[in-house]
Amino acid sequence: MRLLIISDIFGLTPAFLAFAELFEQAHQVHCLSPYPDSPPEFNNDTQAYEYFLSSSGHEQYQQQILSFLKQHQGVDTIIAFSAGASALWQVSAHNELSSVKNIISFYPSQIRNQLRSTPRVPTHLIFPISEPHFSVDAVLEQLAGRVGVSVEKTNFYHGFMNAQSRHFDSYAYQQFSQKIVAQLSAL
Repeated sequence: MRLLIISDIFGLTPAFLAFAELFEQAHQVHCLSPYPDSPPEFNNDTQAYEYFLSSSGHEQYQQQILSFLKQHQGVDTIIAFSAGASALWQVSAHNELSSVKNIISFYPSQIRNQLRSTPRVPTHLIFPISEPHFSVDAVLEQLAGRVGVSVEKTNFYHGFMNAQSRHFDSYAYQQFSQKIVAQLSAL
């Protein structure tokens, strides 16, 4: 199986790469970051987001993901986080994902502005308990019943899978990591 893991605004941090290593024994893993080079180390989520907007941004990240998928045919599964998950949501409406059978997206907050898009691939969206800029429940309500889309609301906050985020939760990280490893092993 070929697996693509798309990072959030922090890029390919050591913790992100350690997450990718969980899958490397059983899968061919590719990692994608919004940055062509290593970004600086960020002190907090706000600093990382400001850097993301000034150096890449959502639309550029969408184009980067789309370009990667055109060049690397045969990706079966994609796991994406935050800004990467939001960019993937837009890309998932394109035909270039014909080989992709499964998408798992963590806290894709920007899809609140893109709810008219419809993914062509079975997509599981994992949302935090709340978001400061919108109602998670309202977005979940709008996504309810959408063909090929399943949603999950957690008891954790945005960034719970990222060791550099202020909302990192080691218990949630362990639980979701184990769940995904088991899911992918079953495919």
